Amino acid sequence: NDSYPRGARVPDYPRDARTLALFKRDTGQTPETSPAQWNQWRTEKITQVVAAVRATIAEVNPRVKLSAAVGAVPDRARREHFQDVRRWVSLGLLDAIYPMNYEKDMEVFTRRTKVWSAMRTGIPVVTGVMFDKRSSMTVNKQIEQATRNTRSEEHTSELQSHSFTSYAVFCLKKKNKDE
Repeated sequence: NDSYPRGARVPDYPRDARTLALFKRDTGQTPETSPAQWNQWRTEKITQVVAAVRATIAEVNPRVKLSAAVGAVPDRARREHFQDVRRWVSLGLLDAIYPMNYEKDMEVFTRRTKVWSAMRTGIPVVTGVMFDKRSSMTVNKQIEQATRNTRSEEHTSELQSHSFTSYAVFCLKKKNKDE
């Protein structure tokens, strides 16, 4: 979205007339009169979308894998982006999770990967690493840390390899385009 600079806090969303009418119909409230219920309602709606996608996949082609790129901190992702990833995992809605851990600070990056490792999701967790203007040494350290902390018996090298390859190809294309 070009409306907001990178890292800027995006105002409360969605605030379109249809969404507000649905919330009022379902709860009898407005976001202003019940902000906690507004956030819970939005979280539930996102979970319903994920569940509907999972159900469609099961019906159309059960071999298709469903993954989600989610916030790097599960509780924060739930609070700020309505991604209830812990619930999605407990309901069996996902086949893989891609936490977007785009953090420069190695200590924070490591702490975030350990959160996912401790969750014992039972599905592959492939930590996103930002390839920007940071040094290749930092990127390599983050890849090593992510691999060490989120590796599990369920983690397939094919999935991990695909993820890092995709990031690398994207970055090479972007770099070549910028030159």
